[in-house]
Amino acid sequence: MIRISPRQLITIAILGGIALLAVVLNHQTIVGPAGCAMMVFVAAALAVLAAPGDEISPQLLDSLRAAVRRVLDGKRPEAPAGSPAPVVQIYQEL
Repeated sequence: MIRISPRQLITIAILGGIALLAVVLNHQTIVGPAGCAMMVFVAAALAVLAAPGDEISPQLLDSLRAAVRRVLDGKRPEAPAGSPAPVVQIYQEL
């Protein structure tokens, strides 16, 4: 299932509002169709460029290092609470 974060939902709502504004401006003949398309394109481009990448947090890396040390000491590591499923699978493999 795809989850949409609140930040993504707000971005979608803002882009929808800009598209609606472009339609209204075009209907009132204030801005032509090309100008409206450019407004929506620029807004979408800014939204994509401003979106954060999927980075791994430093805390997650530190806990993974600690887990590897526990394995080397002969102990079973435990995944941190709230870890994503792929991370839990890595801990289970250790």
